[in-house]
Amino acid sequence: MPLVQARVGGESDVEGAFKFLFSQVGRVTSPWPDAALPRDDEGYYGPVPPNFLLRPGFVLFEGATVIKNTSMILCRNNTFYPQLCYHNPSRFLEVCGSIKNLRQDGSCEVDMPDEIDYVDQPAVLIGNSDVYYFWLFYHVTRFWLMQMVQNQNEVECFLNKKTNSFQKQTLKLLQINSNDFGYLNLGATKFRQLYLPTGIHRWSFTHPKAIEWLRGELLSTQSHPYRRVFLSRRDAARRRLLNEEEIFDRLKPYGFELVIPTTLSVAEQITVFSQAEIIVGPHGSGFSNIVFASPQAKVIEIQSPDWNLGFYRSLAWLMGQRHRQISGFSQGILDKPKGQDYVVDSRDVANLVIEELVEKER
Repeated sequence: MPLVQARVGGESDVEGAFKFLFSQVGRVTSPWPDAALPRDDEGYYGPVPPNFLLRPGFVLFEGATVIKNTSMILCRNNTFYPQLCYHNPSRFLEVCGSIKNLRQDGSCEVDMPDEIDYVDQPAVLIGNSDVYYFWLFYHVTRFWLMQMVQNQNEVECFLNKKTNSFQKQTLKLLQINSNDFGYLNLGATKFRQLYLPTGIHRWSFTHPKAIEWLRGELLSTQSHPYRRVFLSRRDAARRRLLNEEEIFDRLKPYGFELVIPTTLSVAEQITVFSQAEIIVGPHGSGFSNIVFASPQAKVIEIQSPDWNLGFYRSLAWLMGQRHRQISGFSQGILDKPKGQDYVVDSRDVANLVIEELVEKER
């Protein structure tokens, strides 16, 4: 594969790379968080850091190339913008396999595939991910912006690859035909005109209006929360909580039921979470479904000591849900810290759960 001279784009490169199109949706939704919202002495709005802003809209690329396996969008002036390629821009520079020899001035080489398709008609990049969390908040929410576009029949929506089972189920619930998509070439795809929905999700935050849309589209009814749910990752290939059974045995007398999200359809998962008053379990994509839970629901997340992410803490905060977390102890191969199995003191989990149940009764 040939190496192409490229660079990380800056403000001075934008004019030759893409255009921001906010006017199409600006009348419908506003940037978040609003500047008028109360902040602390350091400029934080809850967990939202200073200067953080989600401004929903579209970016228009002309003559851009999308490299499938790394999600890089290389603009016609050979610049790329990490914030438009990935939800965590700094992380993109670390993990993107297309980038070679990145230098301090932002210049680099990009590994360009030999096989490149060309799409002549206007297109929208929806994309898809095999990780349920990213599928739901980074890709499905792009349909929220698509509903604001006039003449939708004139553009073709593109996914990275063929849909898997939970993606097909989600699209069916949204009444979107999973056969109505184009797919990126295995190497790369060059677009005459490519629209990218943006400003919806970044880091661990999703625009509240997108969350409202997601609940409105997928949640048929909000029932009174009564179920006590323990989420299991017993079928996971890595980051397994090894003493799940011991923990569940302590919680079962308090009315908890064992739920393995991967054994349920998307609709069934939505139903379980919409009926949950408290959700306990190890960190995993199943927690994405707290977006369908009641604002009164309580969330207790058991974290691996080597994989402590804030996705669900931020989501619970946006939902108005009480979130608690407890960290375990690593068990496994030391040279693979992010995939290590772990254990947690079952008594500590039970005590935290009892605290929340007692608090609820007050």
